[in-house]
Formats: sequence, structure tokens, C-alpha cells
Amino acid sequence: MQDQTQNLSIGQLARRSGVSVKTIRFYSDAGLLPPQRSSAGHRRYDSTDQTRLTLIRNLRSLDVGLDMIGEILAGATDLQQCLRAQEQVLQLRLLTVRRQLAVCRASAQDDPEHHADRLQALNRIEAAERDHLLDRFWDTVLPHSDGSDQMRRSGTPELPPEPTAAQVDAWLELTELAADPDFRDTVRRNANWFSQHTTRAFDMGSWPHRLAQIFPLAEPLIADGVDPGDKRTAPAVAALAGAYAAAFGRDDTPEFRRWLSEELKRVTDPRAARWWQLVTVIQPPPVQSDGMSLHQEHHRGAQTIAWLHAALHLQS
Repeated sequence: MQDQTQNLSIGQLARRSGVSVKTIRFYSDAGLLPPQRSSAGHRRYDSTDQTRLTLIRNLRSLDVGLDMIGEILAGATDLQQCLRAQEQVLQLRLLTVRRQLAVCRASAQDDPEHHADRLQALNRIEAAERDHLLDRFWDTVLPHSDGSDQMRRSGTPELPPEPTAAQVDAWLELTELAADPDFRDTVRRNANWFSQHTTRAFDMGSWPHRLAQIFPLAEPLIADGVDPGDKRTAPAVAALAGAYAAAFGRDDTPEFRRWLSEELKRVTDPRAARWWQLVTVIQPPPVQSDGMSLHQEHHRGAQTIAWLHAALHLQS
């Protein structure tokens, strides 16, 4: 007697699998479940087809695309590799839904006059986010050097599960900054300009430490509200110019300071300080042992550097 599992009609396969006849016919016509044909031309399936159908149904429940399922069934793609890829797709989708929920929740609780701007910004950003907007921003602007991983981590905040309206607005502004080609170009020039002018013997990893030694000369003046053009800024300006001259293998002359001032104006974007302000609003980080978070440290550093550059320009 013939095994009934080796000669199933499409209706029998539908009853055994719990999948509708219409869906089975669709999978068959798509080439995922090619049937045998009876002498009368009717579709016939067997136990192997039932197993394939179960796999198709399970993968479709995870929203795996038909093309990918076809590759798995043909042996062209490994199932584990497919599931890992689909995990990334679903994580991005979950992230998108969380952001949409955050905007809806914040807008519903806030002044209606901001609703249209938020929704328009979200639409622009979600389209760009499909290409991993913030990751692409850091890939574009950061040179491969010591400290770049820390900069990327601390400069890539994520909205909390229940953000405030201020956090939503800061996140929208931050991601629009990341999508701005002019801002990306300026930050990239700033990141690469320094390394292009240093001597071969210069230790790039030592530069943050050298800047940190200059900051104590400037920060008390900033705290006291001293104008960058004040004569009291001279020691800080001399320390800054001297550090650049040593890194570039140049002498700290009036001509060098004028050149340095113009170069720094060309490659520096004040929106960089704004970036760190927004990061701190979106994701207030835990404080370090000195009482300052990494975000706050980057923001204060950006403000101090901007003040030093202004002082250099006014005294050159």
C-alpha cells in the first residue's frame, strides 16, 4: 500500500500543515515548494515538501524574505547565517519603532506647535537611519587612531525607553547634524588636518595629554568670564601655539601663529560643541571618579578649545 505521506494533494497538505491552500499555491508558484504532478496534472506533495513547508512558515514568521528562504532551501545560504542577519534586521526595526513611539509619546504630552517639526524630522531621519546614520557619520569623520573608539561610543547616544520632549528634540537635532554633509566634511577635515601636518616622529596618542596640560591655563579665565582678547590669555595662547609648533616641527613665530589661526578657523566647526551638548541631554551618562561624565568632559573640552582658538586669533 502506498505511503499516504508520499502522495498528498494540496488540500491534504494544507490540513496537515495548517497552511492555507492559497498560501501553498503561492509558495509553489514562487519556486519554494515545487510540486510533482499527477497523470491528471494535479499538484502532489510528499513528506519532504511538508518539512520544507514547515521551514518556510517558520522563517516567514520571523519575516525572512522569500528570496533568502529560496537560497536556504537551495543550500546556497546557511540557516544560522540567515538567522543572524535577520536578527540585525529585527533589531533595527525594533529601534525604529521605539523611536516612533518616543516621538508620539513626547508630542502627545507637549505643546502642539512643535508636532509638525518633530514628525518631519523623524521622517527624514528614519529614512537615513536605514543606512545606519550615526555609524556612517563616525566612519566618515574619525581617523583610525587611539581614542577613536571611545569617541564613537560616547558620541553615539540612544534614546531612553521613555524620553522627555527635550530628549526627543535633542536626538532629532543630533541626527540631523549627522546627516548634514557640510558638518561631516568639516569634522572630517578637522580630524585629518592635524595628522597631515605632524612630523613622522610625533606620537599622535600624546596629543590629548598635551592639550589637557594647556586647559588649566584657560579654564579659570573662562570661568571668570575673561574675554579671549584680554592680555591675560597670553600664557594660554603661548602654550597652545607652542604645542602645535612642536607637533608640526615648526618654530613658534608670529607668522606661524597667524597661519595656525587661519587654519584652525578653516577646519573647526562650532557645531561640534553643540553635538556634545545634545549627547548629554539625550543620554546623561554616569559620572567618573572626578565627578564629570565623558560627555561633559568632551563638551567642556570643545568649549575650551573654541575659546583658545578665539584667543589665538585675536592675538595673532
